[in-house]
Amino acid sequence: MSRSISIPLTLIFVGLCVLPACVRKLEDQPCPCTGGWTCCVSQNRCLPADVPNSCPGDDPTPVVLPEICTTDGWCGARAPLTNVWGTADDDIWVVVGLVGGVSSASPMHFDGTAWSPMTLSLSPDQETFAPAAIWGTGSSDVFLAGSDGIAHYNGSTWKWQDSEKQFEEHSWAALGGTTPTDVWAVGASFSVDLSVPGSPFTGLVGHYDGTQWVSQLIPNIPLSPDDSTLQLTSVWAASATDAWTVGVGGTILRWDGSQWNARPALIDGAPVTQNLLGVWGSGEKDVWVVGRGATLLHFDGSAWSRPNIDTDLLGGLGATGALRAVWGTGPRDVWFAGDGGVLIHWDGNRWSAAPTATAQPLNALWKSPRGDVWAVGGDATAVHGLGGNWIATPPAPLEGLPVTAIRANSENDIWVAGSGLVRHWDGQSWLACDAQDSWRFERIQIMGPNDALLVGSGVGMKEYAIAGGACQVTGSGSGTSMDMHDIWANAPNDIWAVGAQGTVQHFDGASWSDVAVPTTADVVAVWGSPTDVLGEPIYVWALTGGDTAIRWDQTSWTVISGLTGLGTIRPGVSWNLITGTGPTDTWVFGKEFLSADLQTFVPISRHWNGTAWSRGTPDDEAFGTVEDSWAGDWLAGKSVFRLGELGWAAESTGEWGQLVGIANAGSVVWVLGQDGVLMHRPFP
Repeated sequence: MSRSISIPLTLIFVGLCVLPACVRKLEDQPCPCTGGWTCCVSQNRCLPADVPNSCPGDDPTPVVLPEICTTDGWCGARAPLTNVWGTADDDIWVVVGLVGGVSSASPMHFDGTAWSPMTLSLSPDQETFAPAAIWGTGSSDVFLAGSDGIAHYNGSTWKWQDSEKQFEEHSWAALGGTTPTDVWAVGASFSVDLSVPGSPFTGLVGHYDGTQWVSQLIPNIPLSPDDSTLQLTSVWAASATDAWTVGVGGTILRWDGSQWNARPALIDGAPVTQNLLGVWGSGEKDVWVVGRGATLLHFDGSAWSRPNIDTDLLGGLGATGALRAVWGTGPRDVWFAGDGGVLIHWDGNRWSAAPTATAQPLNALWKSPRGDVWAVGGDATAVHGLGGNWIATPPAPLEGLPVTAIRANSENDIWVAGSGLVRHWDGQSWLACDAQDSWRFERIQIMGPNDALLVGSGVGMKEYAIAGGACQVTGSGSGTSMDMHDIWANAPNDIWAVGAQGTVQHFDGASWSDVAVPTTADVVAVWGSPTDVLGEPIYVWALTGGDTAIRWDQTSWTVISGLTGLGTIRPGVSWNLITGTGPTDTWVFGKEFLSADLQTFVPISRHWNGTAWSRGTPDDEAFGTVEDSWAGDWLAGKSVFRLGELGWAAESTGEWGQLVGIANAGSVVWVLGQDGVLMHRPFP
């Protein structure tokens, strides 16, 4: 007589599982697992508990996050990261947005150990190129798109595509596709047509068949008669005959293999009109769209719906913030990112939030083959998730602080000051020093190792020193109560400081003394030309804020009206910085006002060759408003400029904002930007 025996399928599966890659998919139950299996959180799978490293996605070892560096070698800029994509854990790409110049137009690549910028050779046709999106089908098939261009990487070199512009001005915003011969790019084309009211942007779609790009304009699809704008922001393709793109004003288009068709999302009979920023799907019956106003939409193959999400999971997003990106591996593994550092996950049954530890907006998502989730966004933010372990790019050490000046004695002795703050870097960490809120430090003079003299408004002069691991105010300098604006040292026994109401003070190595000068105007800057053979400066210049200076020739002070000797028909000039390399190479920088109320101005510079003044080179607008200099051959303004044999040469730091200070720390040059941006560059 025969008898049937029932054996649980789970036991059969376990008995056959002998390889580390053998897994049991959790179709109906969430982690935790039982029966000798352990939960791999990042993959939502049960894995054999006795197999070492069977769940690499839960490895708590942090991966180094990118420090933004330009191709000029400046690192530390807080530029936004606009896109992320990769093929493996040692082949990840991020795109840096708006990084301050043509020389910075390159993506960053991670090789498993370190991040590095990738250099693109720019021709005159690509001078305005700024990357926005990256996507590919493999490590040797990578596309990079942005303003006025698309480039392709074959694993060793970049080659420009789309070089023959079919439309005069265009900007690509996103990339996607299915194979090397089915690649999509979407964005906007800009044209000026005064007969058309509203914005001149028109939707633009490009397709690559493996040989060439063919682009087409998408007619505007206004949701109201006044809406003449169409900008496409994201694209996703399921196959050669099924692709989706979304854009402003609720625009949703679907490709059927021959043409693009509008597929507006109707919720309760009303169209969605918010600007849409991201689209992704796992198939024709599972498409997700996200956008502004916390928009989150799902298409099931026949109708659109708004998923019901607990508002607590949206955290810092709120009702008005934007969900900016969606990406996944299947219908049971979809990630969404947006403003306020929001990162949420859909596992097919429930929603959950990831602790990203950042409040920055997250712009893009990607998940590595081992299960690690990457999200990148504003202020150079990168969030990396290893299962239940999440790390984020640490904030800049001075981020958000009202900094105004920086000086360095060495790589391990750097001072930063500003409104109500003084900080010192010892090579390992930043130390906060006592400073009252009313003290607005404007300049720093290094006095010796771990010793600095600071001047400013509401504080006069203070001396700080590091001793015993503490930062202390060790003296009041000259003891003045006047607002002081600048300080310059020719030698330890020859230091000059200037300030309000014609204040000029001198230190002779033993004590400070007031110096009588022929002005009662505020003195805003001081500098002396290099020493002569007797060890004395040939001249000491002091600017009084307007178009006037006073100059010390070792005997007396002379008032020099019309400092530059170049008249202006505009309301006036205010000089704020003087520097140079010698008596025949002196530079002044300031503002030329365009309005009588002195609220509108343009940067201005002049050069003294020992005999006459001339206009600055490069042009004033290139310099920007110069706030600080170091040793006469570095300037911090709109960018960083270094004075060489051929004149001033600009270097891209990756920071668009105003730079307020620059300092040499031996083999590293440091640059300080507004709101605490701190960048550095090795320099021999």
